[in-house]
Amino acid sequence: MIGGVTPPKDLDMDRWWKWAACLGQDVEKIKRESCWSCACRWECLWSAIAEDDRIGEHALFMRGGMTGASREYLFYKNHRDVLVAFVKARIESENLEDLHERKRKARSR
Repeated sequence: MIGGVTPPKDLDMDRWWKWAACLGQDVEKIKRESCWSCACRWECLWSAIAEDDRIGEHALFMRGGMTGASREYLFYKNHRDVLVAFVKARIESENLEDLHERKRKARSR
């Protein structure tokens, strides 16, 4: 349980960060694309939303393929409901990845 909310059953929240693709990198330089192939993408996204990774008034850094501002927007738009915000953030992150892939394929034609 994180922040009083139980994570979805498909997430392995036990020391997930040890498998993070960005482990050891400067968090301010992480690109969305590096999240897409990360083994713990959804655990990272859940943790960012459930633990409220903000400093002061602003969410920070790329987590699970979502910017801090995007996560924060979804969290407050959904009345601070962690699970709803996570599900919507996961869908949006998947859609962004799909859009990026379609654009890449279109450019290579």
